[in-house]
Amino acid sequence: MTHPSPFDAFPTQPGPPVRRPDRPRGQNARIADIVVSLLLWLVQALLVGVGVLYAPLMAMGTDACSYQSCGSENWIWVGILIAWIAGPLALLTVGGVTLYRIIGNRPAWFIVVAGIAIQVLVLALAVGTAAQAGPS
Repeated sequence: MTHPSPFDAFPTQPGPPVRRPDRPRGQNARIADIVVSLLLWLVQALLVGVGVLYAPLMAMGTDACSYQSCGSENWIWVGILIAWIAGPLALLTVGGVTLYRIIGNRPAWFIVVAGIAIQVLVLALAVGTAAQAGPS
């Protein structure tokens, strides 16, 4: 009576490449898109936080207005409202569109890149508007 060798269970010829059955083809790209989109959205959220925290500090630009002619102080409030309303609104809109695209299995990272560009423009608009109240 002969016992089978433990090596008989292994094939001697290379077989077809083994694919993981739980991860279909293209799944790695989808995971990378989700991770990149989330990280970029967090960068945009950081920019919103900078705008919301920096907006009230823009009023310090009018300190010299006690001895110089300046623009209307209402421009400060317009700049603050731009930073406080348009920034979070852009963040939520970009987050919603990104989530919609991710759920639909479509690439979404470029939406967040556009959102970061919009956020930079919102910050520039808020600072530029508030600067109208400073010394002329």
